[in-house]
Amino acid sequence: MKKVSLVLVILSCSVIVLATRVERVHVHFTKNSFELSEEATDQLHALLLANSCCIVEKVDIEGHCDQQGSNAFNLELSKLRALEVYDYLTRLFPDRGDYEIRYVGEEHPVSLEDDDPNRCVLVTVYLLERDYLDESPKELAEFFPEEFFPSEKPVEAKKATPENRPKSTYIPEHIEKDAVFQIENIYFYGNSSIYTSKSDESLNELLSFMLYYPDVKIRLEGHVNGKMGSRYLKKAGKSNPEKRVYANGKELSLARAESIRDYLVQEGVDPDRIECLGKGGSDRLYKKPKNQKEHEANRRIEVIILNM
Repeated sequence: MKKVSLVLVILSCSVIVLATRVERVHVHFTKNSFELSEEATDQLHALLLANSCCIVEKVDIEGHCDQQGSNAFNLELSKLRALEVYDYLTRLFPDRGDYEIRYVGEEHPVSLEDDDPNRCVLVTVYLLERDYLDESPKELAEFFPEEFFPSEKPVEAKKATPENRPKSTYIPEHIEKDAVFQIENIYFYGNSSIYTSKSDESLNELLSFMLYYPDVKIRLEGHVNGKMGSRYLKKAGKSNPEKRVYANGKELSLARAESIRDYLVQEGVDPDRIECLGKGGSDRLYKKPKNQKEHEANRRIEVIILNM
C-alpha cells in the first residue's frame, strides 16, 4: 500500500515541557469507528482524575489507524478519532493544560506485528508534581512563572486618579448605564471558583476601573460551558482545589463571580457596589463549541454597569 507523508495538525501553540512524570494511555477504537466506547471514556476520566494533585502542563493527542482502508480514508479516520478524544477531554477537564493534536493515519504504527492495536489514539500527559513545584529552581520561572512564582498583586491600581485614567485592554473607553463587557483572561481551575495567577493582570485592570469610578455599581455575571449534571459535578468535586461539590453549573458560575467580587472588596472596593449573578450555561456564546477556544469563550465573567 502506498505510504503518505506525515500530516501534523497543531490546535494550540507548542510549549517547552518540563515534567516530573509522564502518563500515557492507548485509547482503543473498533474497526472503522471514531466513537468513544464507555471503556475508553472511563479510561480517559481515570487518567486525569488520578493526577488531579499535579499540574498538567501539556496533553499530546495522536490519532492512529490500521492499514485496512485507503490512505485518504485512514488519515481522515485517525483525525476524527483524535478530535473525538480532544473534545471529550476538554469537556471533562476544560482547564487542564495545553493540548496538541496530531493525526498520522496508518503512518508510524503503534505495533508492527498486530494491526488491532493501531486502531487507537495515543494520549500522553506531561505532569508537574506540586511538591516539585515548591522546590524548583528559579530558572524554571522562565517557562512556568504562574505556577512557580505567583506574582504579587500589583499596587499601581490604587494610584489611579481622574488625571491618570487606567489604560484598558477590554473595558470600553466610553461607559454608560447597562453597558456590558467581558473580563478577558480570567482563568479558573477546573470545576472550581479559584482563579489562577494568570488572572492577576485582568483583575488588577478591573480594580483600577472600580477605583477610578468610585461611584459606579456593577453586576458580575458568571458563565460556564454548558449544563453540568450532578453526577459529573460529584466526580469533579474530588479533583478541584476546593474539594467542593457544586450542585449545578449555576452555583459554580455564581461562586466564580463571587470570587472576583471578594478580590475587589479585599483591595478596598465597597461591597455594596457589586452584585453577583450565576447564569450557568444558559447564555453560551457557542451552543455547540467545536474547539478549545470556543469552550474557553463560554467560560467567562461579564460586567454589567448598573449606574453611570
